[in-house]
Amino acid sequence: MKVLFIAPFNLKIYDGTTIRINGLIKSLKGRCKEIYLLSPTLNEELKKIYGLKWISMKRLRLYLSAYVSLLTGHLADGLLLKYQFDTDLIKDVDADVIHTHWLLSLPLAYGVKKTLNNDAPIIVDLHGSFQLQKILPSNLMSVMGFMAGRFHERVGIKDWRIDAFTVPSKLFKDFIVKRYGISPEKVFVVPDVIDLENIHLPTLNEMFLFRKKLSLEATKIVAYVGSSSYFHGFYDLLMAYRLVLKSIPNAKLLLIVPNASAVKGIIRQYGIDLDSVVLLENIPREEIYKYLALADVAVLPQRGKTQFEYLPSNKLLDYVAAGRFIVGYALQSVKDFLTGYPYKKLVRTNNYQELARAIVEVLQTERVRRPSNSFIKELEEHSPMKIGKKLICIYKKLVRGVR
Repeated sequence: MKVLFIAPFNLKIYDGTTIRINGLIKSLKGRCKEIYLLSPTLNEELKKIYGLKWISMKRLRLYLSAYVSLLTGHLADGLLLKYQFDTDLIKDVDADVIHTHWLLSLPLAYGVKKTLNNDAPIIVDLHGSFQLQKILPSNLMSVMGFMAGRFHERVGIKDWRIDAFTVPSKLFKDFIVKRYGISPEKVFVVPDVIDLENIHLPTLNEMFLFRKKLSLEATKIVAYVGSSSYFHGFYDLLMAYRLVLKSIPNAKLLLIVPNASAVKGIIRQYGIDLDSVVLLENIPREEIYKYLALADVAVLPQRGKTQFEYLPSNKLLDYVAAGRFIVGYALQSVKDFLTGYPYKKLVRTNNYQELARAIVEVLQTERVRRPSNSFIKELEEHSPMKIGKKLICIYKKLVRGVR
Protein backbone atom coordinates (compact mmCIF):
# COMPACT_ATOMS: atom_id res chain seq x y z
CA MET A 1 0.00 0.00 0.00
CA LYS A 2 1.27 3.48 -0.95
CA VAL A 3 -0.33 6.47 0.79
CA LEU A 4 -0.08 10.19 0.04
CA PHE A 5 -0.94 12.48 2.97
CA ILE A 6 -1.79 16.10 2.21
CA ALA A 7 -1.37 18.31 5.29
CA PRO A 8 -1.10 21.96 4.23
CA PHE A 9 -0.39 23.31 7.72
CA ASN A 10 2.63 24.48 9.64
CA LEU A 11 3.45 21.10 11.16
CA LYS A 12 6.17 22.62 13.33
CA ILE A 13 3.44 24.06 15.52
CA TYR A 14 2.32 21.40 17.99
CA ASP A 15 -1.41 21.99 18.01
CA GLY A 16 -4.23 19.44 17.94
CA THR A 17 -4.17 19.19 14.14
CA THR A 18 -0.43 18.46 14.02
CA ILE A 19 -0.76 15.88 16.78
CA ARG A 20 -3.52 14.06 14.89
CA ILE A 21 -1.59 14.08 11.61
CA ASN A 22 1.62 12.94 13.32
CA GLY A 23 -0.25 10.07 14.96
CA LEU A 24 -1.96 8.83 11.79
CA ILE A 25 1.28 8.91 9.80
CA LYS A 26 3.31 7.24 12.55
CA SER A 27 0.68 4.49 12.88
CA LEU A 28 1.40 3.48 9.28
CA LYS A 29 5.14 3.18 9.81
CA GLY A 30 6.22 -0.28 8.64
CA ARG A 31 2.75 -1.05 7.26
CA CYS A 32 3.02 0.82 3.96
CA LYS A 33 5.41 0.36 1.08
CA GLU A 34 5.58 4.13 0.65
CA ILE A 35 4.34 7.08 2.74
CA TYR A 36 4.38 10.48 1.05
CA LEU A 37 3.66 13.76 2.83
CA LEU A 38 2.75 16.93 0.96
CA SER A 39 3.14 19.87 3.41
CA PRO A 40 4.92 23.21 3.86
CA THR A 41 6.95 22.06 6.90
CA LEU A 42 8.14 18.90 8.61
CA ASN A 43 8.49 18.53 12.38
CA GLU A 44 11.14 16.63 14.32
CA GLU A 45 8.83 13.71 15.13
CA LEU A 46 8.05 13.04 11.48
CA LYS A 47 11.71 13.42 10.51
CA LYS A 48 12.36 10.30 12.60
CA ILE A 49 10.08 8.17 10.44
CA TYR A 50 12.40 6.25 8.16
CA GLY A 51 11.34 6.28 4.52
CA LEU A 52 8.81 9.13 4.77
CA LYS A 53 9.02 11.06 1.50
CA TRP A 54 8.32 14.73 2.07
CA ILE A 55 7.23 16.99 -0.79
CA SER A 56 7.65 20.63 0.24
CA MET A 57 4.81 23.03 -0.53
CA LYS A 58 4.78 26.77 -0.89
CA ARG A 59 2.60 28.61 1.60
CA LEU A 60 -0.47 29.73 -0.28
CA ARG A 61 -3.58 30.73 1.60
CA LEU A 62 -5.89 27.74 1.52
CA TYR A 63 -8.98 29.92 1.53
CA LEU A 64 -7.85 31.43 -1.79
CA SER A 65 -7.18 28.09 -3.47
CA ALA A 66 -10.37 26.54 -2.08
CA TYR A 67 -12.69 29.31 -3.21
CA VAL A 68 -11.11 29.82 -6.62
CA SER A 69 -11.56 26.10 -7.15
CA LEU A 70 -15.12 26.15 -5.83
CA LEU A 71 -16.23 29.11 -7.92
CA THR A 72 -14.68 27.77 -11.13
CA GLY A 73 -16.18 24.30 -10.75
CA HIS A 74 -12.74 22.83 -9.92
CA LEU A 75 -11.31 23.94 -13.27
CA ALA A 76 -8.46 25.61 -11.41
CA ASP A 77 -7.40 22.52 -9.44
CA GLY A 78 -4.44 21.66 -11.65
CA LEU A 79 -3.47 25.30 -12.19
CA LEU A 80 -3.31 25.94 -8.43
CA LEU A 81 -0.72 23.19 -8.01
CA LYS A 82 1.78 25.21 -10.01
CA TYR A 83 1.60 27.90 -7.35
CA GLN A 84 1.84 25.43 -4.47
CA PHE A 85 4.86 23.41 -5.59
CA ASP A 86 6.77 22.24 -8.60
CA THR A 87 4.44 19.67 -10.19
CA ASP A 88 7.49 17.70 -11.36
CA LEU A 89 7.95 16.68 -7.72
CA ILE A 90 4.60 14.89 -7.70
CA LYS A 91 5.11 12.91 -10.91
CA ASP A 92 7.17 10.23 -9.16
CA VAL A 93 4.44 9.67 -6.56
CA ASP A 94 2.67 6.37 -7.09
CA ALA A 95 -0.13 6.61 -4.55
CA ASP A 96 -2.84 4.00 -4.01
CA VAL A 97 -4.69 6.36 -1.63
CA ILE A 98 -4.80 10.13 -1.13
CA HIS A 99 -5.59 11.05 2.50
CA THR A 100 -6.11 14.80 2.80
CA HIS A 101 -6.68 16.85 5.92
CA TRP A 102 -9.31 19.58 6.21
CA LEU A 103 -11.88 20.28 3.50
CA LEU A 104 -10.09 23.41 2.34
CA SER A 105 -7.22 21.29 1.05
CA LEU A 106 -9.49 19.39 -1.34
CA PRO A 107 -8.36 21.40 -4.41
CA LEU A 108 -4.84 20.11 -3.76
CA ALA A 109 -6.11 16.53 -3.60
CA TYR A 110 -8.08 16.95 -6.84
CA GLY A 111 -5.12 18.60 -8.55
CA VAL A 112 -2.70 15.90 -7.44
CA LYS A 113 -5.05 13.16 -8.65
CA LYS A 114 -5.40 14.93 -12.00
CA THR A 115 -1.61 15.26 -12.27
CA LEU A 116 -1.04 11.61 -11.37
CA ASN A 117 -3.85 10.55 -13.71
CA ASN A 118 -4.74 7.58 -11.55
CA ASP A 119 -7.82 6.32 -9.75
CA ALA A 120 -6.56 6.61 -6.16
CA PRO A 121 -9.52 7.19 -3.80
CA ILE A 122 -9.61 10.49 -1.91
CA ILE A 123 -10.22 10.35 1.85
CA VAL A 124 -10.85 13.52 3.86
CA ASP A 125 -9.90 13.57 7.53
CA LEU A 126 -12.47 15.77 9.26
CA HIS A 127 -11.53 16.80 12.78
CA GLY A 128 -13.54 19.99 13.03
CA SER A 129 -16.57 21.78 11.66
CA PHE A 130 -17.41 25.43 10.94
CA GLN A 131 -21.09 24.53 11.38
CA LEU A 132 -20.52 23.72 15.05
CA GLN A 133 -18.72 26.97 15.85
CA LYS A 134 -20.01 30.45 16.54
CA ILE A 135 -18.76 33.60 14.87
CA LEU A 136 -16.57 35.76 17.09
CA PRO A 137 -16.90 39.33 15.75
CA SER A 138 -13.22 40.31 16.09
CA ASN A 139 -12.64 41.94 12.70
CA LEU A 140 -14.28 42.00 9.28
CA MET A 141 -11.73 39.73 7.60
CA SER A 142 -12.05 36.98 10.21
CA VAL A 143 -15.87 37.13 10.05
CA MET A 144 -15.78 36.93 6.24
CA GLY A 145 -13.33 34.02 6.42
CA PHE A 146 -15.54 32.20 8.90
CA MET A 147 -18.66 32.65 6.78
CA ALA A 148 -16.76 31.52 3.68
CA GLY A 149 -15.57 28.45 5.63
CA ARG A 150 -19.15 27.55 6.53
CA PHE A 151 -20.24 27.93 2.92
CA HIS A 152 -17.35 25.83 1.64
CA GLU A 153 -18.09 23.12 4.19
CA ARG A 154 -21.75 22.87 3.15
CA VAL A 155 -20.81 22.58 -0.52
CA GLY A 156 -17.46 20.78 -0.38
CA ILE A 157 -18.46 17.96 1.95
CA LYS A 158 -21.00 16.70 -0.61
CA ASP A 159 -18.54 16.61 -3.51
CA TRP A 160 -18.95 13.29 -5.35
CA ARG A 161 -15.18 12.94 -5.76
CA ILE A 162 -14.69 12.35 -2.03
CA ASP A 163 -14.64 8.59 -1.59
CA ALA A 164 -14.65 8.52 2.23
CA PHE A 165 -14.17 10.46 5.44
CA THR A 166 -12.20 9.65 8.58
CA VAL A 167 -13.36 11.27 11.84
CA PRO A 168 -12.09 11.07 15.45
CA SER A 169 -15.32 9.92 17.14
CA LYS A 170 -18.70 8.25 16.62
CA LEU A 171 -20.42 11.38 17.96
CA PHE A 172 -18.87 13.43 15.15
CA LYS A 173 -19.69 10.74 12.58
CA ASP A 174 -23.35 10.78 13.62
CA PHE A 175 -23.37 14.58 13.33
CA ILE A 176 -22.05 14.81 9.76
CA VAL A 177 -24.16 11.86 8.60
CA LYS A 178 -27.31 13.54 9.90
CA ARG A 179 -26.40 17.12 8.94
CA TYR A 180 -25.19 16.42 5.41
CA GLY A 181 -27.04 13.23 4.49
CA ILE A 182 -23.82 11.29 3.93
CA SER A 183 -24.01 7.50 3.90
CA PRO A 184 -22.74 6.07 7.22
CA GLU A 185 -20.76 3.51 5.23
CA LYS A 186 -18.71 6.36 3.79
CA VAL A 187 -17.58 7.64 7.22
CA PHE A 188 -14.97 5.75 9.27
CA VAL A 189 -14.18 6.44 12.93
CA VAL A 190 -10.40 6.64 13.43
CA PRO A 191 -9.51 7.87 16.94
CA ASP A 192 -6.49 10.01 17.74
CA VAL A 193 -3.21 8.18 18.26
CA ILE A 194 -0.94 8.08 21.29
CA ASP A 195 2.43 6.37 21.04
CA LEU A 196 2.44 4.31 24.23
CA GLU A 197 6.10 3.36 23.81
CA ASN A 198 7.12 7.02 24.05
CA ILE A 199 5.49 7.63 27.43
CA HIS A 200 8.32 7.86 29.94
CA LEU A 201 7.12 9.15 33.30
CA PRO A 202 9.73 10.55 35.71
CA THR A 203 10.63 9.02 39.06
CA LEU A 204 9.87 10.96 42.26
CA ASN A 205 13.51 12.06 42.42
CA GLU A 206 13.41 13.25 38.82
CA MET A 207 10.18 15.11 39.59
CA PHE A 208 11.83 16.87 42.52
CA LEU A 209 14.82 17.94 40.42
CA PHE A 210 12.55 19.03 37.58
CA ARG A 211 10.35 21.10 39.91
CA LYS A 212 13.50 22.77 41.24
CA LYS A 213 14.72 23.55 37.73
CA LEU A 214 11.39 25.23 36.90
CA SER A 215 11.22 27.00 40.31
CA LEU A 216 8.08 25.08 41.24
CA GLU A 217 9.04 23.80 44.68
CA ALA A 218 6.32 23.87 47.35
CA THR A 219 3.61 25.02 44.95
CA LYS A 220 0.31 23.65 43.71
CA ILE A 221 0.50 23.20 39.95
CA VAL A 222 -2.45 23.61 37.58
CA ALA A 223 -1.58 22.39 34.07
CA TYR A 224 -3.11 23.08 30.67
CA VAL A 225 -1.97 21.79 27.28
CA GLY A 226 -3.53 23.20 24.13
CA SER A 227 -4.49 26.20 22.04
CA SER A 228 -5.13 29.66 23.44
CA SER A 229 -8.48 30.15 21.72
CA TYR A 230 -11.92 31.09 23.02
CA PHE A 231 -13.49 27.81 21.86
CA HIS A 232 -10.79 25.75 23.58
CA GLY A 233 -11.84 27.50 26.78
CA PHE A 234 -8.52 29.27 27.30
CA TYR A 235 -10.22 32.48 28.50
CA ASP A 236 -12.41 30.42 30.85
CA LEU A 237 -9.22 28.88 32.23
CA LEU A 238 -7.67 32.29 32.93
CA MET A 239 -10.82 33.59 34.63
CA ALA A 240 -10.99 30.42 36.74
CA TYR A 241 -7.31 30.60 37.62
CA ARG A 242 -7.70 34.20 38.78
CA LEU A 243 -10.28 32.91 41.29
CA VAL A 244 -8.05 29.96 42.26
CA LEU A 245 -5.26 32.38 43.25
CA LYS A 246 -7.57 34.02 45.79
CA SER A 247 -7.86 30.70 47.67
CA ILE A 248 -4.40 29.29 46.91
CA PRO A 249 -1.97 32.21 46.41
CA ASN A 250 1.06 29.95 45.89
CA ALA A 251 -0.51 28.11 42.93
CA LYS A 252 1.27 28.09 39.58
CA LEU A 253 -0.33 27.76 36.17
CA LEU A 254 1.73 25.55 33.84
CA LEU A 255 0.81 26.33 30.23
CA ILE A 256 2.03 24.34 27.22
CA VAL A 257 0.82 26.23 24.15
CA PRO A 258 1.77 26.68 20.47
CA ASN A 259 2.17 30.48 20.74
CA ALA A 260 3.78 31.69 23.97
CA SER A 261 4.40 35.30 22.87
CA ALA A 262 0.70 35.86 22.04
CA VAL A 263 -0.37 34.18 25.28
CA LYS A 264 1.67 36.56 27.43
CA GLY A 265 -0.44 39.48 26.24
CA ILE A 266 -3.69 37.62 26.93
CA ILE A 267 -2.54 36.71 30.45
CA ARG A 268 -1.77 40.36 31.21
CA GLN A 269 -5.19 41.42 29.89
CA TYR A 270 -6.79 39.16 32.49
CA GLY A 271 -4.82 40.80 35.31
CA ILE A 272 -2.73 37.71 36.09
CA ASP A 273 0.88 38.25 37.15
CA LEU A 274 3.26 36.40 34.83
CA ASP A 275 5.23 35.32 37.92
CA SER A 276 2.36 32.93 38.74
CA VAL A 277 2.58 31.31 35.29
CA VAL A 278 5.10 28.93 33.75
CA LEU A 279 4.80 29.29 29.98
CA LEU A 280 6.20 26.67 27.62
CA GLU A 281 5.90 26.64 23.84
CA ASN A 282 5.71 23.89 21.22
CA ILE A 283 6.77 20.97 23.38
CA PRO A 284 6.82 17.73 21.32
CA ARG A 285 4.24 15.27 22.57
CA GLU A 286 6.74 12.67 23.73
CA GLU A 287 8.24 15.27 26.10
CA ILE A 288 4.94 16.54 27.51
CA TYR A 289 4.60 13.74 30.07
CA LYS A 290 7.54 14.86 32.20
CA TYR A 291 5.84 18.26 32.56
CA LEU A 292 2.35 16.84 33.15
CA ALA A 293 3.75 14.55 35.85
CA LEU A 294 4.42 17.68 37.93
CA ALA A 295 0.78 18.78 37.86
CA ASP A 296 -1.61 18.40 40.78
CA VAL A 297 -4.50 18.95 38.39
CA ALA A 298 -4.84 19.09 34.59
CA VAL A 299 -7.61 21.28 33.19
CA LEU A 300 -9.81 20.66 30.14
CA PRO A 301 -11.94 23.82 29.72
CA GLN A 302 -13.21 23.32 26.14
CA ARG A 303 -16.53 25.08 25.80
CA GLY A 304 -19.95 23.53 25.34
CA LYS A 305 -22.17 24.21 22.31
CA THR A 306 -19.10 23.96 20.07
CA GLN A 307 -17.53 21.18 18.02
CA PHE A 308 -15.93 19.84 21.21
CA GLU A 309 -19.31 18.41 22.19
CA TYR A 310 -18.58 15.88 19.43
CA LEU A 311 -14.78 15.74 19.32
CA PRO A 312 -12.78 14.31 22.24
CA SER A 313 -9.61 16.34 22.76
CA ASN A 314 -6.33 14.55 22.08
CA LYS A 315 -4.93 16.26 25.19
CA LEU A 316 -7.18 13.91 27.19
CA LEU A 317 -4.98 11.05 26.02
CA ASP A 318 -1.95 12.80 27.51
CA TYR A 319 -3.70 13.69 30.77
CA VAL A 320 -4.81 10.08 31.28
CA ALA A 321 -1.42 8.66 30.25
CA ALA A 322 0.23 10.81 32.92
CA GLY A 323 -2.40 9.73 35.49
CA ARG A 324 -3.32 13.32 36.36
CA PHE A 325 -6.46 14.43 38.18
CA ILE A 326 -8.62 16.04 35.45
CA VAL A 327 -10.98 18.97 35.98
CA GLY A 328 -13.09 20.06 33.02
CA TYR A 329 -16.46 20.85 31.56
CA ALA A 330 -18.90 17.95 31.36
CA LEU A 331 -19.13 17.69 27.58
CA GLN A 332 -20.61 14.45 26.25
CA SER A 333 -17.39 13.62 24.40
CA VAL A 334 -15.38 14.08 27.61
CA LYS A 335 -17.80 12.05 29.74
CA ASP A 336 -17.73 9.20 27.22
CA PHE A 337 -13.96 9.17 27.09
CA LEU A 338 -13.45 9.30 30.86
CA THR A 339 -16.15 6.76 31.77
CA GLY A 340 -13.75 4.39 33.51
CA TYR A 341 -11.19 6.95 34.68
CA PRO A 342 -11.46 7.60 38.44
CA TYR A 343 -9.52 10.84 38.87
CA LYS A 344 -11.85 13.43 37.41
CA LYS A 345 -14.26 16.19 38.37
CA LEU A 346 -16.52 17.47 35.58
CA VAL A 347 -18.61 20.60 36.06
CA ARG A 348 -21.37 22.51 34.29
CA THR A 349 -20.21 23.69 30.87
CA ASN A 350 -19.17 27.28 30.21
CA ASN A 351 -19.16 28.14 33.91
CA TYR A 352 -15.67 29.26 34.94
CA GLN A 353 -16.74 29.81 38.58
CA GLU A 354 -17.58 26.11 38.93
CA LEU A 355 -14.35 25.27 37.13
CA ALA A 356 -12.42 27.33 39.69
CA ARG A 357 -14.24 25.75 42.65
CA ALA A 358 -13.47 22.27 41.34
CA ILE A 359 -9.78 23.10 40.86
CA VAL A 360 -9.54 24.52 44.40
CA GLU A 361 -11.30 21.49 45.88
CA VAL A 362 -8.91 19.09 44.15
CA LEU A 363 -5.83 21.11 45.17
CA GLN A 364 -6.98 21.22 48.79
CA THR A 365 -8.14 17.62 49.20
CA GLU A 366 -6.23 15.39 46.80
CA ARG A 367 -2.75 14.06 47.44
CA VAL A 368 -0.11 14.52 44.76
CA ARG A 369 -0.35 11.57 42.41
CA ARG A 370 2.82 9.69 41.71
CA PRO A 371 3.57 9.15 38.04
CA SER A 372 2.19 5.74 37.15
CA ASN A 373 1.66 3.67 34.02
CA SER A 374 -1.53 2.18 35.50
CA PHE A 375 -3.84 3.73 32.92
CA ILE A 376 -1.83 3.13 29.77
CA LYS A 377 -3.81 -0.06 29.13
CA GLU A 378 -6.93 2.10 28.96
CA LEU A 379 -5.41 3.79 25.89
CA GLU A 380 -4.56 0.69 23.85
CA GLU A 381 -7.37 1.39 21.37
CA HIS A 382 -5.44 4.57 20.52
CA SER A 383 -2.10 2.83 20.01
CA PRO A 384 -0.28 3.11 16.65
CA MET A 385 -0.67 -0.64 16.15
CA LYS A 386 -4.48 -0.57 16.49
CA ILE A 387 -4.95 2.63 14.46
CA GLY A 388 -2.51 1.48 11.78
CA LYS A 389 -4.45 -1.76 11.27
CA LYS A 390 -7.70 0.20 11.09
CA LEU A 391 -6.32 2.59 8.46
CA ILE A 392 -4.92 -0.19 6.29
CA CYS A 393 -8.30 -1.98 6.36
CA ILE A 394 -10.04 1.24 5.29
CA TYR A 395 -7.54 1.87 2.50
CA LYS A 396 -7.83 -1.69 1.14
CA LYS A 397 -11.62 -1.55 1.21
CA LEU A 398 -11.65 1.73 -0.72
CA VAL A 399 -9.06 0.63 -3.27
CA ARG A 400 -11.07 -2.51 -3.98
CA GLY A 401 -14.26 -0.44 -4.29
CA VAL A 402 -12.73 2.13 -6.64
CA ARG A 403 -10.93 -0.36 -8.83
